[in-house]
Amino acid sequence: MSTTDQPLVSILIPAYNCRPWIRKAVESALGQTWKNCEVIAVDDCSTDGTHGELKEFAGSIHLERSDARRGQNATRNRLTELSSGKWLVYLDADDELHPESVELKLQFMAEADAIYGSTKIATYVDAHVDAREAESEERVAEDYVDPWAAAFAWKFPNTTAFCFKRRAVIAAGGWNEKIRNCTDYDLYFRLLLNNSRFKAAARAWSTYRQWSATQAVNEDPLRKMTTRLQLMFDVAARMKAIEEMTPPRLSAFFDASLGVLRTIYPLNPSLAIEYHEKLLAECPECRPSKDLFPTRYRLIYHTVGFSSAERIAGLMRS
Repeated sequence: MSTTDQPLVSILIPAYNCRPWIRKAVESALGQTWKNCEVIAVDDCSTDGTHGELKEFAGSIHLERSDARRGQNATRNRLTELSSGKWLVYLDADDELHPESVELKLQFMAEADAIYGSTKIATYVDAHVDAREAESEERVAEDYVDPWAAAFAWKFPNTTAFCFKRRAVIAAGGWNEKIRNCTDYDLYFRLLLNNSRFKAAARAWSTYRQWSATQAVNEDPLRKMTTRLQLMFDVAARMKAIEEMTPPRLSAFFDASLGVLRTIYPLNPSLAIEYHEKLLAECPECRPSKDLFPTRYRLIYHTVGFSSAERIAGLMRS
Protein backbone atom coordinates (compact mmCIF):
# COMPACT_ATOMS: atom_id res chain seq x y z
CA MET A 1 0.00 0.00 0.00
CA SER A 2 1.51 3.36 -1.01
CA THR A 3 1.60 6.27 1.41
CA THR A 4 -1.10 8.02 -0.58
CA ASP A 5 -3.38 5.00 -0.15
CA GLN A 6 -2.77 4.73 3.58
CA PRO A 7 -5.35 6.39 5.85
CA LEU A 8 -3.82 9.12 7.99
CA VAL A 9 -2.99 8.07 11.54
CA SER A 10 -2.70 10.71 14.25
CA ILE A 11 -0.29 9.82 17.05
CA LEU A 12 -1.33 12.03 19.94
CA ILE A 13 0.92 12.65 22.95
CA PRO A 14 -0.46 14.26 26.13
CA ALA A 15 2.61 15.38 28.09
CA TYR A 16 3.03 16.45 31.69
CA ASN A 17 6.31 16.27 33.61
CA CYS A 18 7.76 13.31 31.72
CA ARG A 19 11.13 14.74 30.73
CA PRO A 20 13.08 11.46 31.23
CA TRP A 21 10.91 9.64 28.70
CA ILE A 22 9.34 12.18 26.35
CA ARG A 23 12.12 12.01 23.77
CA LYS A 24 11.78 8.24 23.43
CA ALA A 25 8.00 8.58 23.07
CA VAL A 26 8.25 11.16 20.27
CA GLU A 27 11.04 9.30 18.48
CA SER A 28 8.98 6.11 18.56
CA ALA A 29 6.04 7.97 17.01
CA LEU A 30 8.18 9.48 14.28
CA GLY A 31 9.85 6.14 13.58
CA GLN A 32 6.74 4.22 12.58
CA THR A 33 6.90 2.10 9.44
CA TRP A 34 3.37 3.36 8.65
CA LYS A 35 4.50 6.56 6.98
CA ASN A 36 1.21 8.44 6.71
CA CYS A 37 1.28 9.64 10.29
CA GLU A 38 1.03 13.01 11.96
CA VAL A 39 2.46 13.45 15.45
CA ILE A 40 0.88 16.00 17.77
CA ALA A 41 1.90 16.76 21.35
CA VAL A 42 0.18 18.98 23.89
CA ASP A 43 2.26 19.96 26.91
CA ASP A 44 -0.10 20.40 29.87
CA CYS A 45 2.00 23.05 31.63
CA SER A 46 4.98 20.85 32.53
CA THR A 47 7.50 22.27 35.00
CA ASP A 48 10.36 19.78 34.63
CA GLY A 49 11.80 20.62 31.22
CA THR A 50 9.41 18.46 29.19
CA HIS A 51 8.47 21.40 26.98
CA GLY A 52 12.10 22.11 26.15
CA GLU A 53 12.55 18.51 25.03
CA LEU A 54 9.47 18.74 22.83
CA LYS A 55 10.61 22.00 21.21
CA GLU A 56 13.64 20.18 19.84
CA PHE A 57 11.25 18.30 17.52
CA ALA A 58 9.95 21.52 15.95
CA GLY A 59 9.22 20.94 12.29
CA SER A 60 8.63 17.23 12.79
CA ILE A 61 5.64 17.42 15.11
CA HIS A 62 2.85 19.84 15.87
CA LEU A 63 3.31 21.17 19.40
CA GLU A 64 0.93 23.11 21.62
CA ARG A 65 1.32 24.21 25.22
CA SER A 66 -1.75 24.59 27.43
CA ASP A 67 -2.31 28.01 28.95
CA ALA A 68 -3.45 26.36 32.19
CA ARG A 69 -3.22 22.88 33.70
CA ARG A 70 -6.08 20.83 32.25
CA GLY A 71 -5.47 17.23 33.22
CA GLN A 72 -4.82 14.17 31.11
CA ASN A 73 -8.25 13.58 29.61
CA ALA A 74 -8.89 17.23 28.77
CA THR A 75 -5.50 17.20 27.05
CA ARG A 76 -6.46 14.07 25.11
CA ASN A 77 -9.68 15.74 23.98
CA ARG A 78 -7.70 18.78 22.84
CA LEU A 79 -5.37 16.48 20.90
CA THR A 80 -8.39 14.91 19.20
CA GLU A 81 -9.56 18.39 18.17
CA LEU A 82 -6.14 19.20 16.70
CA SER A 83 -5.87 15.92 14.79
CA SER A 84 -6.95 15.01 11.27
CA GLY A 85 -6.38 11.25 11.23
CA LYS A 86 -8.96 8.61 10.45
CA TRP A 87 -7.24 6.52 13.14
CA LEU A 88 -6.01 7.80 16.51
CA VAL A 89 -3.23 6.55 18.76
CA TYR A 90 -3.04 8.15 22.22
CA LEU A 91 0.61 7.65 23.14
CA ASP A 92 1.28 8.41 26.79
CA ALA A 93 4.41 10.52 27.16
CA ASP A 94 6.26 7.91 29.21
CA ASP A 95 5.40 5.01 26.88
CA GLU A 96 6.85 3.90 23.57
CA LEU A 97 5.59 2.40 20.31
CA HIS A 98 7.66 -0.29 18.64
CA PRO A 99 8.43 0.62 14.99
CA GLU A 100 5.78 -1.57 13.33
CA SER A 101 3.11 -0.99 15.98
CA VAL A 102 0.75 1.09 13.83
CA GLU A 103 1.30 -0.86 10.61
CA LEU A 104 0.62 -4.24 12.21
CA LYS A 105 -2.54 -2.96 13.88
CA LEU A 106 -3.95 -1.45 10.71
CA GLN A 107 -3.80 -4.80 8.96
CA PHE A 108 -7.12 -5.30 10.77
CA MET A 109 -8.64 -1.88 10.06
CA ALA A 110 -11.41 -3.32 7.86
CA GLU A 111 -12.76 -5.45 10.70
CA ALA A 112 -12.37 -3.31 13.80
CA ASP A 113 -13.00 0.05 15.46
CA ALA A 114 -10.48 -0.43 18.28
CA ILE A 115 -7.34 -2.47 17.62
CA TYR A 116 -5.07 -3.36 20.54
CA GLY A 117 -1.57 -4.79 20.54
CA SER A 118 0.75 -6.61 22.91
CA THR A 119 2.45 -4.80 25.77
CA LYS A 120 5.78 -4.90 27.53
CA ILE A 121 5.31 -3.57 31.06
CA ALA A 122 8.62 -2.14 32.28
CA THR A 123 9.08 -1.11 35.92
CA TYR A 124 12.03 1.13 36.78
CA VAL A 125 13.83 1.73 40.05
CA ASP A 126 14.04 5.48 39.38
CA ALA A 127 12.90 8.06 36.88
CA HIS A 128 15.97 8.14 34.66
CA VAL A 129 16.09 7.30 31.00
CA ASP A 130 19.12 5.05 31.51
CA ALA A 131 17.77 3.45 34.66
CA ARG A 132 17.92 -0.31 34.94
CA GLU A 133 14.58 -2.05 34.69
CA ALA A 134 13.73 -3.58 38.05
CA GLU A 135 11.43 -6.02 36.29
CA SER A 136 9.45 -6.44 33.11
CA GLU A 137 6.47 -8.44 31.96
CA GLU A 138 5.13 -9.19 28.50
CA ARG A 139 1.41 -9.49 27.85
CA VAL A 140 0.48 -10.83 24.44
CA ALA A 141 -2.76 -9.47 23.01
CA GLU A 142 -5.51 -11.98 22.30
CA ASP A 143 -9.03 -11.89 20.95
CA TYR A 144 -11.87 -12.67 23.32
CA VAL A 145 -15.09 -14.50 22.57
CA ASP A 146 -16.99 -11.85 24.55
CA PRO A 147 -15.22 -8.48 24.88
CA TRP A 148 -17.64 -7.51 27.64
CA ALA A 149 -16.44 -10.33 29.89
CA ALA A 150 -12.85 -9.38 29.05
CA ALA A 151 -13.51 -5.74 29.91
CA PHE A 152 -15.03 -6.59 33.30
CA ALA A 153 -11.97 -8.74 33.99
CA TRP A 154 -9.69 -5.80 33.02
CA LYS A 155 -7.94 -7.85 30.33
CA PHE A 156 -7.44 -5.11 27.75
CA PRO A 157 -4.11 -3.23 27.67
CA ASN A 158 -3.44 0.40 28.47
CA THR A 159 -4.29 3.29 26.17
CA THR A 160 -0.96 3.39 24.32
CA ALA A 161 -1.50 -0.15 22.99
CA PHE A 162 -4.70 0.86 21.15
CA CYS A 163 -5.40 2.34 17.74
CA PHE A 164 -8.94 3.78 17.63
CA LYS A 165 -11.10 4.65 14.67
CA ARG A 166 -11.72 8.37 14.99
CA ARG A 167 -15.45 8.23 14.40
CA ALA A 168 -15.82 5.57 17.11
CA VAL A 169 -14.10 7.80 19.69
CA ILE A 170 -16.24 10.78 18.71
CA ALA A 171 -19.44 8.72 18.81
CA ALA A 172 -18.53 7.46 22.29
CA GLY A 173 -18.16 11.02 23.57
CA GLY A 174 -14.38 11.25 23.75
CA TRP A 175 -12.45 11.14 27.01
CA ASN A 176 -14.22 11.66 30.33
CA GLU A 177 -12.72 14.74 31.96
CA LYS A 178 -14.52 14.17 35.28
CA ILE A 179 -12.49 11.15 36.43
CA ARG A 180 -8.79 10.70 37.29
CA ASN A 181 -8.51 6.91 37.33
CA CYS A 182 -9.62 4.12 34.99
CA THR A 183 -9.84 6.64 32.16
CA ASP A 184 -8.99 4.01 29.56
CA TYR A 185 -11.69 1.56 30.66
CA ASP A 186 -14.23 4.34 30.92
CA LEU A 187 -13.70 4.84 27.17
CA TYR A 188 -13.54 1.10 26.39
CA PHE A 189 -16.90 0.50 28.07
CA ARG A 190 -18.54 3.35 26.18
CA LEU A 191 -17.12 2.05 22.92
CA LEU A 192 -18.56 -1.38 23.65
CA LEU A 193 -21.94 0.16 24.50
CA ASN A 194 -21.82 1.69 21.00
CA ASN A 195 -21.13 -1.75 19.50
CA SER A 196 -17.56 -0.89 18.50
CA ARG A 197 -15.58 -3.90 17.33
CA PHE A 198 -12.43 -4.80 19.30
CA LYS A 199 -9.60 -6.72 17.64
CA ALA A 200 -6.21 -7.99 18.84
CA ALA A 201 -3.01 -7.48 16.84
CA ALA A 202 -0.64 -9.74 18.76
CA ARG A 203 2.49 -8.85 16.76
CA ALA A 204 2.07 -5.09 17.36
CA TRP A 205 4.00 -4.10 20.48
CA SER A 206 4.30 -1.08 22.74
CA THR A 207 6.08 -0.44 26.02
CA TYR A 208 4.20 0.72 29.11
CA ARG A 209 6.45 2.21 31.78
CA GLN A 210 5.92 2.38 35.52
CA TRP A 211 8.54 4.64 37.01
CA SER A 212 7.03 7.05 39.53
CA ALA A 213 4.76 6.97 42.57
CA THR A 214 3.13 10.14 41.20
CA GLN A 215 1.77 8.39 38.10
CA ALA A 216 -2.02 8.24 38.10
CA VAL A 217 -1.91 4.44 38.18
CA ASN A 218 -0.10 4.58 41.53
CA GLU A 219 -1.94 7.45 43.18
CA ASP A 220 -4.54 6.91 45.91
CA PRO A 221 -5.28 3.14 45.65
CA LEU A 222 -8.66 3.52 47.37
CA ARG A 223 -9.80 6.18 44.90
CA LYS A 224 -8.61 4.05 42.00
CA MET A 225 -10.41 0.92 43.18
CA THR A 226 -13.58 2.81 44.07
CA THR A 227 -13.61 4.47 40.65
CA ARG A 228 -13.15 1.10 38.97
CA LEU A 229 -15.96 -0.46 40.97
CA GLN A 230 -18.42 2.37 40.39
CA LEU A 231 -17.59 2.37 36.69
CA MET A 232 -18.44 -1.32 36.45
CA PHE A 233 -21.67 -0.87 38.43
CA ASP A 234 -22.77 1.99 36.17
CA VAL A 235 -22.00 0.00 33.02
CA ALA A 236 -23.78 -3.09 34.35
CA ALA A 237 -26.88 -1.02 35.02
CA ARG A 238 -26.87 0.32 31.46
CA MET A 239 -26.37 -3.17 30.06
CA LYS A 240 -29.36 -4.44 32.01
CA ALA A 241 -31.44 -1.53 30.76
CA ILE A 242 -30.73 -2.44 27.13
CA GLU A 243 -30.99 -6.20 27.83
CA GLU A 244 -27.34 -6.92 27.04
CA MET A 245 -26.43 -8.44 30.42
CA THR A 246 -26.33 -12.17 29.67
CA PRO A 247 -25.74 -14.70 32.49
CA PRO A 248 -22.04 -15.18 31.56
CA ARG A 249 -21.52 -11.40 31.53
CA LEU A 250 -23.28 -11.07 34.87
CA SER A 251 -20.99 -13.74 36.30
CA ALA A 252 -17.94 -11.91 34.92
CA PHE A 253 -19.20 -8.67 36.44
CA PHE A 254 -19.72 -10.37 39.82
CA ASP A 255 -16.25 -11.96 39.88
CA ALA A 256 -14.52 -8.75 38.81
CA SER A 257 -16.42 -6.68 41.38
CA LEU A 258 -15.72 -9.14 44.16
CA GLY A 259 -12.02 -9.05 43.29
CA VAL A 260 -12.02 -5.26 43.57
CA LEU A 261 -13.94 -5.42 46.86
CA ARG A 262 -11.25 -7.71 48.26
CA THR A 263 -8.70 -5.01 47.45
CA ILE A 264 -10.85 -2.29 49.01
CA TYR A 265 -11.60 -4.21 52.23
CA PRO A 266 -8.18 -3.71 53.93
CA LEU A 267 -8.32 0.00 53.05
CA ASN A 268 -11.93 0.67 54.03
CA PRO A 269 -13.89 -2.33 55.36
CA SER A 270 -17.19 -0.49 55.79
CA LEU A 271 -17.12 0.75 52.19
CA ALA A 272 -16.34 -2.74 50.91
CA ILE A 273 -19.22 -4.22 52.91
CA GLU A 274 -21.60 -1.54 51.63
CA TYR A 275 -20.67 -2.23 48.02
CA HIS A 276 -20.86 -5.98 48.57
CA GLU A 277 -24.48 -5.63 49.65
CA LYS A 278 -25.14 -3.71 46.43
CA LEU A 279 -23.38 -6.44 44.48
CA LEU A 280 -25.57 -9.14 45.97
CA ALA A 281 -28.64 -7.08 45.10
CA GLU A 282 -27.44 -6.90 41.48
CA CYS A 283 -26.37 -10.56 41.30
CA PRO A 284 -28.38 -12.55 43.85
CA GLU A 285 -27.68 -15.89 42.17
CA CYS A 286 -23.94 -15.37 41.54
CA ARG A 287 -21.17 -17.09 43.46
CA PRO A 288 -17.37 -16.67 43.31
CA SER A 289 -15.90 -18.54 40.35
CA LYS A 290 -13.77 -21.58 41.12
CA ASP A 291 -11.39 -20.47 38.37
CA LEU A 292 -10.62 -17.16 40.08
CA PHE A 293 -11.02 -17.69 43.82
CA PRO A 294 -9.29 -20.32 45.98
CA THR A 295 -11.37 -23.23 47.25
CA ARG A 296 -10.78 -22.28 50.89
CA TYR A 297 -11.94 -18.71 50.33
CA ARG A 298 -15.07 -19.83 48.47
CA LEU A 299 -15.94 -22.24 51.27
CA ILE A 300 -15.57 -19.55 53.94
CA TYR A 301 -17.48 -17.02 51.81
CA HIS A 302 -20.38 -19.44 51.35
CA THR A 303 -20.40 -20.35 55.04
CA VAL A 304 -19.98 -17.07 56.91
CA GLY A 305 -20.22 -14.33 54.28
CA PHE A 306 -17.99 -11.70 52.73
CA SER A 307 -16.86 -9.64 55.74
CA SER A 308 -16.03 -12.69 57.84
CA ALA A 309 -14.22 -14.30 54.92
CA GLU A 310 -12.10 -11.16 54.50
CA ARG A 311 -11.27 -10.98 58.23
CA ILE A 312 -10.20 -14.62 58.19
CA ALA A 313 -8.21 -14.12 54.99
CA GLY A 314 -6.47 -11.12 56.59
CA LEU A 315 -5.53 -13.16 59.65
CA MET A 316 -4.21 -15.96 57.47
CA ARG A 317 -2.07 -13.53 55.44
CA SER A 318 -0.62 -11.94 58.57
